[in-house]
Amino acid sequence: ILTEDDGAQTPISLELTDVPWRAVLELAAESAGCVVEERTGGVLAITKPPRVSFTFKDASLNDVIDTIGSVSGANIVTAPEVDGTISLRLDKVPWRDALEVAAATLGYAVVEDRRGILRVVAPATLQDQLEARRYQLRYLRPRSAYAPVIDSEFVAGTAQTLTGNLDQDFPIITALQQALTAGGGLNFVSDSNTLIVRDTAQVHDNIK
Repeated sequence: ILTEDDGAQTPISLELTDVPWRAVLELAAESAGCVVEERTGGVLAITKPPRVSFTFKDASLNDVIDTIGSVSGANIVTAPEVDGTISLRLDKVPWRDALEVAAATLGYAVVEDRRGILRVVAPATLQDQLEARRYQLRYLRPRSAYAPVIDSEFVAGTAQTLTGNLDQDFPIITALQQALTAGGGLNFVSDSNTLIVRDTAQVHDNIK
């Protein structure tokens, strides 16, 4: 976990019981006016991004994106097909949330490329840019389909057998699917114990 802003030093008070650690981290960051960002390699960064407050009525989406970029100092590239008008009212929300909501309202997606550059593109364009990669699993595999039967007075019962449901037998598949974009896909090849993932470069970094 990285802390990059002065907000990480803000004193806070929390009283929680039996709460998952990630939820505690999110609540603590929010109490300090910060956000938790997921970065490549499973790194979590606590930052205090600029918050935006503005009102637009029937404004060009490109103008809204340009305003958000000017306030945040972010590097944002808008694809040629991005167009349309939008009306919105925002009050002290993190600039990244404002950008993603504004883009999603007209059906566009925000993709983060290398070095933090953001691109606003149409989903169809994004689909054409997805990459397919293969990941060999070395230290993890589903449980065996075979269950030994031991006839001994010293051993009771038999080993568990597969349920036939890969999500239950190999929960890492479900976990990794949460990292995919809407147009991405993940397949597991049991014979070679490999994953075939088709998604953006950013998602591949997280999967890896």
